Parts: sequence; structure tokens; C-alpha cells
Amino acid sequence: MCITQRIILIGLLLLAGGRSLAQPAEVKLAYEYYRQGEVEKARTIYDKLARNSKNIGYIHEVYVNLLVEMQDYKAAEKYLDRVIKWYPEAVSYRIDKGWLLLRAGKETAARLQFNAVIDQVSHDSYQSRRAAQHFLRRQLPEYAIQTLLTARKRSGNAHMFAIDLANIYRMQNDKGHMVQEYLNFAVQNPRNLQYVKNTFQVLLTEPEDLDNLAYILYELVQQQPNNEVYGEMLIWVSMQQHNFYEAFVQARAIDKRQQLGGNRVLNVGVIALNNKDYENAIRIFDYLVDTYPDSNTGIQAHLYSIRAREELVKNSYPVAPEEVRKLIKEYDRFIHDYGQNQATWQAALNKARLYAFYLQYNDSAIHILNKLIAIRQLPATLRGEAKLTLADIYLLADQPWESALLYAQVDKEMKESTLGYEAKLRNARLAYYRGDFKLAEEYLDILKLATSREIANDALQLSIFIKTNSALDSSDAALKKYAHIELLLRQNRMADAEAAIDTMLQVYEGHLLTDDLLYLKADIRKKGGDFATAASLYQKIVDDYGAGLLGDKAYYQLGLLYENQLNDRSRAMAVYSDFLHRYRGSIYAADVRKRYRVLRGDAHFVPDKEVN
Repeated sequence: MCITQRIILIGLLLLAGGRSLAQPAEVKLAYEYYRQGEVEKARTIYDKLARNSKNIGYIHEVYVNLLVEMQDYKAAEKYLDRVIKWYPEAVSYRIDKGWLLLRAGKETAARLQFNAVIDQVSHDSYQSRRAAQHFLRRQLPEYAIQTLLTARKRSGNAHMFAIDLANIYRMQNDKGHMVQEYLNFAVQNPRNLQYVKNTFQVLLTEPEDLDNLAYILYELVQQQPNNEVYGEMLIWVSMQQHNFYEAFVQARAIDKRQQLGGNRVLNVGVIALNNKDYENAIRIFDYLVDTYPDSNTGIQAHLYSIRAREELVKNSYPVAPEEVRKLIKEYDRFIHDYGQNQATWQAALNKARLYAFYLQYNDSAIHILNKLIAIRQLPATLRGEAKLTLADIYLLADQPWESALLYAQVDKEMKESTLGYEAKLRNARLAYYRGDFKLAEEYLDILKLATSREIANDALQLSIFIKTNSALDSSDAALKKYAHIELLLRQNRMADAEAAIDTMLQVYEGHLLTDDLLYLKADIRKKGGDFATAASLYQKIVDDYGAGLLGDKAYYQLGLLYENQLNDRSRAMAVYSDFLHRYRGSIYAADVRKRYRVLRGDAHFVPDKEVN
């Protein structure tokens, strides 16, 4: 025994006088007997110790449990009555008596005992919380809830004990009441809002959970439109469901009331854009342009609006050159209207990309980028992006050495930043395209540790792809041909790429790369507007290689094709429904589920009401 333990035990002995005062050795011996199942020997010692009030703190819990296990309810009740007489203010002993009565089958008497305790403590929040905790220790959560709700009602504070009740309901898996109490907790103090969001992120994992929360919040917002907590929570849950229109409606209402200048609404629009809900993103940005035309928010929204329209054009197959030219004119007007600043420099960069990647006007793009890079005030990040774009264009023009030099330059200038890692990843891909897999792997090994999760994942996937497809072929012949096809695609040489794919499918029939080749061909056909052929290729991947790495991705693309390009809602729904059975754990499952429910016409996902 250490010195500290000796001091503590001596202190306990000095504090407790009397002939039957508990000795540490006696308490320990009794407990050892109890633990080993020698209950009679344990009881003999406990019976003696229980005669002195000063021993109760040492023996109470084990002694009561022992008497109940021996079903000696009469002795247990007699003991508890004596303890309650000694310590009338100790709520836990009174609760224990009710628990004992329950164990003895005296439910009515137990209920009366509990109700008396609850009434006794209901005027005191501290005692009520302690009583609730002891009810929980005795596995009586309903009485713990009753204790807290009674004290809440008596106090007149509708949000008292919100977090305590939320945690109890959470243990009971009563999500309805749990959600309400967490909302009460947020209303009690708006600083709790982020905690509640984080908790919901973990606990509300099923779509129905978020639906129920959304319905509750919608009703609360209607009843209390000025309560910002409910509005903020409705924005949050709408974003979780990718229901960006509803999030916009709520953000707009809060923006108007609090006069926030549109920043909250802009954030919703950016998230909608990043999640490829381009129509709603445009709607949000255009609202901001109209509402805050001369503000920084309005200028940013204008640029985002053009970018969202650009994404719509780029994802409408085949991409129409006349629509690309319209976008370039929009960027020109934006640059003319707003002069020289970071927003217009970004617009110039976007315009250069359209020239090179969609109109094949490489010289025009290079001219714009060189002018941009030469601007002394250009932020380092924007200069890095411009250099990366210039490097990509040199790759289009079949000048890989120029590309490699620029990638390395950005890597060096932007070290340990996301852009620096992106430059290294592009150099790794360039080495891969050229068939230098060893060099590619050297880059990828570094990138697997990148701080950007997306870049680290991309690096890991490419590394695994190289290792998997070169393991059975020491010459890497097939993989080199496949990598060259990817380079052709990067250079927009679609016809050459498809011809090379068809050759590989014949020469390497049954090869491990077959599903990858079919996927590339489907993508070429989709971008060329041959949606029927693309659909058949995606279906072939699912049918013949559905258990492979591309199975869920191909099936997801098939559903999108039916929904967006072939306008066959019933086929899209059938694909999405089957997808959720086949690929329940897929990264695409959440979006598939949302799309299925929109197509099915679930009311919550159809934005037909606005809250001002």
C-alpha cells in the first residue's frame, strides 16, 4: 500500500469514531466475500457495519444490492428506513427505497415513493438533477425524465434541463423527443448551436431522421419566424439533404431580418454550386446580384453566377461551342464593368480555360494567361492557378516538357499548400501518361501524406491503379497503352482515343483493364451525345464487372444518364432503386437516395413554399 493510500485510510478512521465503525480491512473483506459469491459471510460483516450511521457511505450500495439478491426485502426495507431517518435530506436513499419496492413487486407503493421524491426536489434544480442521475443509476429513465420535466414546469423555464433530457432520450433511442430537447438546448443559448449541429451529424444518420427534423423545424419556423436558431437549423438540415432551395429561402429571410448584406445567402449558393445543383445556384446568385448590385457580395455573386452557367454548359452533352462563346462574352462584360481586381482576374482565368479546353483556341488562352501572370499585384494563389492552367494547355499542345517545368515551378513556389500538392499530382499524372510509372510512384508516395484529403485520395487511387495493373505484366505494356489513351483524352483527341480503346479491347480481351476501357468509351460517347451507346456500355460494366471498383460508379452514371440526358424518369428511378440494394455503402448512395426521392415526388423535396 502506498503512503497516500495509508494517509487516506487513517483519515477515514479518525473521522469515523465508535465501536462498530467501519475498518478498511472489514469493508474490503466483506466486499471480497460478496464478489466471490460467499454472500452469507459478506452479509454477517455488513449487518454489523450497518448499525452505525457513519458507515453507510462505505457500504450502502453493495449492502442493498446484496439484500435484494438474497430477496430479503424485509431486511432491506428496514435498513433503508433506518438510513432515511438518519439522512432525511439524502434523496438517493429515498429513491433506493422505491427501487426496492419495485423489486419486491410493490409497484403502487414504489410509484408513490418516487412521486414523493420528485415532488420534494422539484423546487430545487440542483437536487432535481441529482435525483434524475440516481434514477438513471437504478435504470429508471422514465422517472429521471419525470423528475426533470416536473422541475422544469415548476420553474417556468421551458428550456431547463434540455441537455440532460436530450441525453436521456438519446439513451432510449427516442429520437423525436431527443431532437426537441437538443433544439431547446440551442434556443437556451445560441452558442450551443454548433454543438447541436455536430451531434445531429452523428446521430441522425438515416434519411427519415433528417426528414423528421426538417418537418419539426418547418413548423417551428412558421410559428416563430423571428427565432433565428430555428431558421439556422433549417438551413443546416436543408443543406444536409442537398435541398438548397429551402436553405436559400431560410438564409434569405435571416439575411433580411439581420441585414447581413447577403453573405449568408452567398455561402448557400457556393455550396449548391459545389454540389452541382447549378439551377438553384444560379437562382441564388442572381438574387444577390439584383439585391446587392454594387457591393462586394454582389460582385462575387455575379462571378459565381457566370461560373454556374458555365458548369451547366460544360455538363450539357455535347458541349455547344456557341454557348461557350456566350460565356466568354459574359466574362468580357464582367471584366469591363468591374475593372482590375481579384474578381476580374479570376474571370480572365476562367475565360482562358474556356478558350483552350472547349474551343481549342490555345494561342488566345496562352496570351491571356501570360498577361495575367505578369500582373504584379496578382495574389500568389491566383498566379499559381494561372500557371497550372498554362501547363495544362501546353499538354494539350503536346509540349509535355513545358508542362512539367511549370508544374515543378508551382510545386516549388507553393510548397506545403494545396496548390503545391496539386502541381505535384499533375506532374505525377504527366509521368503516368508518358509511361514512367516509377517516377509517378515517387510523386504519389509523397502525395499520400498530403494535408488535402482529396489530393491524398487521388494519389492513393492512382498509385493502387498502377500497382494493380502492372503486377501481372512486368513489361507494363497494357498499362502504358491505357495511360496513353488517357493522355489522348486529356488532349481532347476523342476519335484517336476511342480507336485506341477498341484496339486494346481486341488485343487484350479479358484483361483486368477491360472495365476501365469500357468506362472510358462510355464517357466519350456520352460527351459526344451518343447517350444510347453510353447507356449500354455503363450497363455492360454493371452486368459483367459489377463487383469491381467501377461497378457503383458506372451504375450511378447510368442513372444520371437516364435522368438528365435521356429524360426517362421511370428508368432512372429503377436504376436508383436497384443501386441502393446493390451498393448500399457506396459514396454515391446519398446522392442516389436524394435523386430517387425527388423523382418519386416526395413533398419535402419539391420547393413550393417560401417563408419571408
